[in-house]
Amino acid sequence: MKSHPFTFLEIIVVAMIMVLVAVFAIPQVAKTPRRLEVEGALSSIRQAVREVGMRARATGTPLLLVLDEEAGEFKVEQLSDNLAKWQDWQPPVKKTEEAAAASVVAFQSKTSYPISGGVEWLPAETGLDQYDSVSFAFFEDGQAAGKPLRFRVGGRYYQMDVDCLTGAPLIEELE
Repeated sequence: MKSHPFTFLEIIVVAMIMVLVAVFAIPQVAKTPRRLEVEGALSSIRQAVREVGMRARATGTPLLLVLDEEAGEFKVEQLSDNLAKWQDWQPPVKKTEEAAAASVVAFQSKTSYPISGGVEWLPAETGLDQYDSVSFAFFEDGQAAGKPLRFRVGGRYYQMDVDCLTGAPLIEELE
């Protein structure tokens, strides 16, 4: 059998197909690191909110999650007895000493939650609380309070709030 060499037209068609595949594939591959950065940042924010809410319920101690912009982290503080700044919140019924003793749970107490370096916080657009900080309060009965927080990751804008009844993080992308 005689071998048949490729014609110039066949070579051009194959080259065009390869160029088309590259044109569509390269931008998708280039987006992967940015998407991973965004997902990592959102995940670390959600983790901080969930863990502090769970810790407040498990220990029966109201906790405050405060944004420290300069350090790029959320700090955890015990909520003071002055609950006046959380206007919409009503304190739960006090537990009896027996119930309080029964609810003591061994829980790892982190004092801060680092957030990915790619997050740009925009608290001025959100509005600071009366203490010039961005904070979220988590109470022993599962309730939470705090003003929405805006931030930017990977060129996309987001707003985070906490569900006032469950303390779950609510993060949505803004247009």
